[in-house]
Formats: sequence, C-alpha cells, structure tokens
Amino acid sequence: MRFPGIADFYLRPGEIECRLVEPGLAYMINVLLLGHVMACYLERQSILALHAGAIVVGDQAVLLAGNKAAGKSTLVTSMVAAGFSLMADDIAAVEERAGKVLCRSAFPLVKLTPEQLKRFVKGGGRSYPRFHPGFTKLSVPVADLGSYDPGSHPVGTIYLLERGNDESPVIETLPPARAVAELARHSFLGHVLESTPMQRDRFIHLVRVARSIPVKRLSYPNGFCHLADVHAAIVRDLEAQ
Repeated sequence: MRFPGIADFYLRPGEIECRLVEPGLAYMINVLLLGHVMACYLERQSILALHAGAIVVGDQAVLLAGNKAAGKSTLVTSMVAAGFSLMADDIAAVEERAGKVLCRSAFPLVKLTPEQLKRFVKGGGRSYPRFHPGFTKLSVPVADLGSYDPGSHPVGTIYLLERGNDESPVIETLPPARAVAELARHSFLGHVLESTPMQRDRFIHLVRVARSIPVKRLSYPNGFCHLADVHAAIVRDLEAQ
C-alpha cells in the first residue's frame, strides 16, 4: 500500500513491512498501520474489518458500530471502565472458523478525548501522547482504563448505535437484508474494495455473518447519565437470546 510522500507498506502473510519516505512524518506510521493498512491486511486474509469497537460480555464478543455522532467511542470506553474487557477500539476483525463467527482481539490501546480521559480514567491527570498532532484524541493503554482480552470470542450480537428520543434504550433486530447493507456500510474499507476482485467473496462473507449473528439497532438517549442503563440493556438482551 502506497501513501505518497509518507510511507509504503508491504503486506505479506504474517508480516507488514513499512518503508518510511519522509522521516518528518514518522508519527503517521501508527495512524496508517492501525487504520487502513491493518484493515487491508485482514481483508486479504478473508477476515472482515468492521469499523466497530468490540468488548467481552460473558464469553461473547459484542460489537458496537455507529456513525460519528452515535457515541461509539464513549460507549465502548464506558463499558471497559465499568469492568467489561476490551477486544478492539476501532477495528473489529470478524472471521468464520469451524462453523462459528469469531472476533479477534486487536491492540491494547484506546483513543480518548481529553473529556473521556478525565471522566473514565482513574488518575486521568497523567500525560498521554496525541494519536496525531492534528487530533485531540490521546493514545491511552487499556491497562489505564480497564482490562484487555487478547483472545478470540464468538460474536454474540452486533449493535448499530444511534441517538434516540426515548428515555430508555430501545433494541430492534434488523432483517437479514438490512443487516447485510448495514454491515457493508460499517466496513472499514468497504468503499475502497468495491471495485476489486475481493468484493464478491467479501459480500458473500457479509451475508453469512448477517445470517448467523443478530444485527440489532440500539437507540439510546444522549448523556453520560444514561450509559449504565445502556450497559444493562445490552447484558439483558444477550441473556435473552
């Protein structure tokens, strides 16, 4: 993968090599590696790279996806701070293995805004590096927030987050056709892979996942005060399946 004027990445089985073009832009290596490069590496192995956070509830992986204003980052952060283990902050790696749909763990790192840091990280006065000089988000080790699970877990449910006007969280199961469309929309590189030979097999993979795993819309009210209710609603929903 070539990023002109920045770096070139060479993707091989079990290996990603980076050749930095401009030393002054070395900070971009993590930005690119933890985003588009890793997503492409996964997709080349027939592993779906969904733009979603992933946490462990019981023995299941729960995926949380949503648009920018849906509060994905805050909800994931709040659940880890509340005692649920983190699997992935931003890219959820979903694969089929032995007839099961599994989520692989990513990196033990979360990207937090200063407000999230102050609210959720104990002793948040510690200094953390910015993920990118032009971004406000900070790179925070998961250990400073909660626990990290390095394994793979069966996917229990994929929740698509949105803000709602109801006072309590509302969960609705999507029909398979709609679920496929939403999973495609929340794929990390969906727009990039549309015109590639990988697209057909990838679409079939999305269909199988949507038929095997519940994909649900989770609507919840705005405000930090409602987050504990959302945690409880997710746990109840999983227990009822």
